[in-house]
Amino acid sequence: MLRRFIYLLLIPAGLFIINSCEPTPCLKKPVTFIGFEFYDKASEKVLIKNFVLGKFTIKQNGVVVKDSIGKAVSGFRIELPTESGFVWLGFSDSTGKDSIRLSYNKKISFTDESCGFYYGFSGLKIDSLKGDRLEKADVISDQGDSTKKTHVRIFW
Repeated sequence: MLRRFIYLLLIPAGLFIINSCEPTPCLKKPVTFIGFEFYDKASEKVLIKNFVLGKFTIKQNGVVVKDSIGKAVSGFRIELPTESGFVWLGFSDSTGKDSIRLSYNKKISFTDESCGFYYGFSGLKIDSLKGDRLEKADVISDQGDSTKKTHVRIFW
């Protein structure tokens, strides 16, 4: 009788231990974005200003990875391209064509056992800024991880 009682206690305790050892599932794998905001070049203050994204193109290693028709936005984020250390963005509409090329150092970060590794970046810099409407661009944060923040201010 005592033996049955002990078994009845040990079986649930054993199941609890086995279940608690299972890995936690990765609910949302971290993704790194590069954040951009548009600002008014004529203002003495830093004022966010909507920019009309006519045709918006993202190229990496000479290959178009995103090509879409946009709308008026004050900012946007793109997923960090991990195949290379640079990205080219093109904006075009009836008033002109503009582009910006950025480079960065990729870095691998570890989240946890269930989600594993993801790419971040450091040393973000502007290699070129060309076009009719874009005046200048400033890097305000040269490092990126899975947090949502602005890295580049574009004045137009």
